[in-house]
Formats: sequence, C-alpha cells, structure tokens
Amino acid sequence: MVAVYVLHKLGREGNGFNPDYKMSIERPLHLVHDSYAESTNNNCRINGLWYEKDEKATKLHLEGKDFLSFDVIDEISKEDLIAEYELLSGEKVKPIWGVRKLSEEIAKLK
Repeated sequence: MVAVYVLHKLGREGNGFNPDYKMSIERPLHLVHDSYAESTNNNCRINGLWYEKDEKATKLHLEGKDFLSFDVIDEISKEDLIAEYELLSGEKVKPIWGVRKLSEEIAKLK
C-alpha cells in the first residue's frame, strides 16, 4: 500500500544514528510504499533516515483529494488559541484574526 510520509534525517550517536533525534528535512509530503518506509526505518541506525506516516494526508490521498494543499496547522480550536494569545501578550485578540494568524502571533511571543 502507498501512504503519505514525512522524511526525517536522524542525529548521529557514536558510529550510527539515533532515531530519538529527528531533524526535519525541507521537503514536502510525498508518497512512499509502506514496505519501503518500513525497510528504511528498520535500517535507520545505518542510513540515518526515518519515514513518519502522516495519517491525515494519507486519508486525503486515499479519498482522491490533493494531500499537498491541505492546511498543515493542527486542528486547534480558535478559543484555545485566543486564550493562549491573551495570556502571553496581555492584549485582546483582533476579531478578524483566524487560526493561522493567531498561531503566527503566538509563535512570535514564545
């Protein structure tokens, strides 16, 4: 079966790589056979690569939709973001801000 995966590069540890230290590679989501991803992950201490399955994007792909265009921001309620922004900044949120803008502003404050 084919699924949508994110590729990670692993950090070094001694003479090999450690799967606990994943670094993102600036590469879009892409389709990979499950068997290939599993094989790569089984040899991660040698090759330094780790494939992580993206369940949401895979579901979109299986439904025949474009998995590259969906919003990457996790489904966080706007109310939670408003509360976090007001706590961090001490200011009220502008009513026209959406989830993306709130996420960007919170990231600036952290």
